[in-house]
Amino acid sequence: MCNTRSLIGLMACTLLVLACGKDELVPPNLTVDDPEAFVIDGTVHFLNIEGGCWVIETQDGARYEPFGMPLEFETDGLRVRAAVKPKRDALSICMVGTLVEVVEIDRYKKG
Repeated sequence: MCNTRSLIGLMACTLLVLACGKDELVPPNLTVDDPEAFVIDGTVHFLNIEGGCWVIETQDGARYEPFGMPLEFETDGLRVRAAVKPKRDALSICMVGTLVEVVEIDRYKKG
């Protein structure tokens, strides 16, 4: 009887742990060969400034203005991982973050 209860309790705990893990967002793996590129994790936001600007904001508050971000990623609140490199040959009307060119980008997935 004790062994059955212990087994049921163990199974219930295991199911609870597995169910909770599914809501966690898992970052994608990026493979980038460009030596200038660096990886950022952040959230895409639309700022209603000067006609509107898309930014990727990191957890520590750094903002990056992405050039070449595919339209499918222009979703406010979307968590992404992006490989970017400095964009030195451009100017920004919004001037709210570091200008970067998107080399590769992907959304976080539910794990």
